[in-house]
Amino acid sequence: MFQSVHLLLVNGQKQMSNFTEERQKILRYLGESCHQYYLMI
Repeated sequence: MFQSVHLLLVNGQKQMSNFTEERQKILRYLGESCHQYYLMI
């Protein structure tokens, strides 16, 4: 489900590509370490 999500460095800032609303909803059910991994702090 998260294979196509990529971390990019744009102008010195970390950003996620292909991080859809559906993936965000799924990630809410996973633990805090997953939130940090996908920059949902």
